[in-house]
Amino acid sequence: MAERRAVLPFLIGFTVLAGAAACIPIPNTVTLSPAIEGRYIHDDRTPIPGARVLLSTADNDSTCARPAVSAVTDGEGRFQLAATTRREQVILVIPNFDRMFCYQICGGRSEPLHRAERRCEMHSVDASQEVRCVEYPASAQRDSVRLACYQTARENDEA
Repeated sequence: MAERRAVLPFLIGFTVLAGAAACIPIPNTVTLSPAIEGRYIHDDRTPIPGARVLLSTADNDSTCARPAVSAVTDGEGRFQLAATTRREQVILVIPNFDRMFCYQICGGRSEPLHRAERRCEMHSVDASQEVRCVEYPASAQRDSVRLACYQTARENDEA
C-alpha cells in the first residue's frame, strides 16, 4: 500500500507535465505546393515565349490575383516555379494527418490570364514536379482559350 502512495504523486506529476508540454507550440514548415518546372505550349506543341505563369495557394484565388510565385516563359516556353511554404505553430494534441493542400496555376501573355484546374494533394508535397501547360481553343472561335496543365514524366520532355 505504501508503494502505491509513492507512485501516485509521480503519476500525477507526469500527467500534469505531459499535458503542459502538449500545449507548447511547435514550429513547423509546411510545403503548400511543390517546385514546378515545365513548358507552356500551344495545342500544336509550339512554345509560347514571354507568357506569365502564376501559382496561387490562396483558397479563394481562382484567378491567381494574389500569386505566391510567378515566372515568365523563355523562348522555348520553359518556366520554373519555386516551392511555396508556410511557417506555422502547431500544438500537437492529436496529429492531423489528413490535411488538404491546394494550388491554382494560371498563365497567358495578356490579361485576363487563363486558369488551369485547381490541384489538391492530401499531404504536404516535397518532391518537385514536371508539368506541361497547353493552351487550346475552347470552342470553334480562336478568341476563347482554355489552359490545361498536367504532370509529365521527366525523362520524356518532348511528348
